[in-house]
Amino acid sequence: MSFKYRHLQPCGNFFLPSWLTCVILLLNLAYACKRTTAGGKTLKPDPPKISEAEWQVMSALWRKSPLSFSEINDALEGSDWSPKTVGTLIRRLVEKGAIRSESQGKTNLYHPTVTEDQMLTAESESFLSRFFGGQLNPMVAHFFEKEKLSKKEIEEIKKLIERMEEK
Repeated sequence: MSFKYRHLQPCGNFFLPSWLTCVILLLNLAYACKRTTAGGKTLKPDPPKISEAEWQVMSALWRKSPLSFSEINDALEGSDWSPKTVGTLIRRLVEKGAIRSESQGKTNLYHPTVTEDQMLTAESESFLSRFFGGQLNPMVAHFFEKEKLSKKEIEEIKKLIERMEEK
């Protein structure tokens, strides 16, 4: 996949403007992301923090897993990264615990150890906390004030809110 359209983010089988993707993720987060805690401590460890480049490697593994080094390198063809750079990204992800390596003969196969949903939740929470003090309403208001929404986008957001009200 080419990353010419950095303002568009994958959302299922289609692409949305990154700001709308963020709004949808954070609206979902507000209603669906409840962490299990005991005595104020999170029982499930947070997924590791990863860079944007590492995210692209993870995306390849989330689409299809396991993958060998060469398959990951092929999946990142549009990135113009050298194989050495891809190898460095894979090594860092293994060190962070985001992926694991499994030897099969002379080939290593890589598997994600965290789901895309876990990473999206962690990134959404981090974004909300850093920029909006953990408050969803100011974030949503900010995006709605700064972006001109099409009628279709407004309808999609209304449907999302209706689904959340039914829960």
